[in-house]
Amino acid sequence: MSAAARHSEQLARRFELLELQAQLQRVTLAATFSKWEEQRSAFWLGALARLALGLWSTPRVRWVFLAALAQRLLRPLVKRILRRG
Repeated sequence: MSAAARHSEQLARRFELLELQAQLQRVTLAATFSKWEEQRSAFWLGALARLALGLWSTPRVRWVFLAALAQRLLRPLVKRILRRG
């Protein structure tokens, strides 16, 4: 085997190893970004939950919410009663 052929083979092997290393880095980077995205989502969900609990602990907010819910639930019943009468 000539020196040029050996050198060519070494370069091909080196190129293949660099490709494998680049693929590993891409996979690792994708996994890291995915983990960061999950953590960011968890952070925002936690912040929204704290905000919702803080609002729900206010009596006026609970009263307004329950009044709106009762109005939506009772509206068809009241319409039915008024149509009969």
